[in-house]
Amino acid sequence: MDARGTGGHRPRRPAGGVRLFGSAVSTGVLEKALRAEVEHFGDVASRSLEHEIDADVSLPTEVGARTVHLRGRVDRVDFTTDGHVRVIDYKTGRRPSQTLQPGVYAHAVQQQAQAAGRQVGIASSGYVAFREDAPWVPAEVLPALPSGGSRGLIGGRASWAP
Repeated sequence: MDARGTGGHRPRRPAGGVRLFGSAVSTGVLEKALRAEVEHFGDVASRSLEHEIDADVSLPTEVGARTVHLRGRVDRVDFTTDGHVRVIDYKTGRRPSQTLQPGVYAHAVQQQAQAAGRQVGIASSGYVAFREDAPWVPAEVLPALPSGGSRGLIGGRASWAP
């Protein structure tokens, strides 16, 4: 092995891109991530990455609260300086067709915090989609969940894959 610990071999770079955190990414992704950070997320008091959720969560609907079981891993949870929680889902591609998931997960994180004795509100949550010109994509604001179980909620379970 040489001084770099690579056995004399240099890691291959993907065509037209660089390696960032072990993954091939297009040039400019880091700039977009940093721009979104400065423009939208300067109020962070603490942060949780790969935040686990596996709980029954009460979600608002058009006709009242509905309990669903959520299980997944949230890319990023920010606790803001003004006492709110923000959920951010990173997308290496374009914005998703539905933007409900971060808002639903924000309710789950809020209820986790409340169970731990911490009162928090919900800040604007959403996606950072790296292939978009404007990478910050706000999530739908709840209580937009229909009472009939459509738009991602089927039989009391979330039907999308995180």
